Amino acid sequence: MEKTDQGQVDRREADRRAEARRIAERLKLPLKGIAVFTVEGKEDKRDITVRNINAFGAYFTADLRPDVSDKVILHLPIGESADSFKATATIVRVEDDSEKLFGIAVTFERFPDVG
Repeated sequence: MEKTDQGQVDRREADRRAEARRIAERLKLPLKGIAVFTVEGKEDKRDITVRNINAFGAYFTADLRPDVSDKVILHLPIGESADSFKATATIVRVEDDSEKLFGIAVTFERFPDVG
């Protein structure tokens, strides 16, 4: 039986997740919500606009520039109901979007909670 090192296993898992992300349909819709960033040990709530989202992650804009690998909690409304979408995510990419906004790509830690 062939031995594999942890790096090979991690790369295979990353490749599998990347392929699954490409397969998952992205919902492109502007959706207003709130992101709770942890900055220097303190929570910092910011208004966000989600540009697209799928089962694995989301891309949104905010007026805060977090670091890659930081954690964030997203709170998004679901339609007109009192229910909300809440998900803990890891930041995987940050881009300059405009003079005041940053584009932030995240991957969800686990399937988001609804309710």
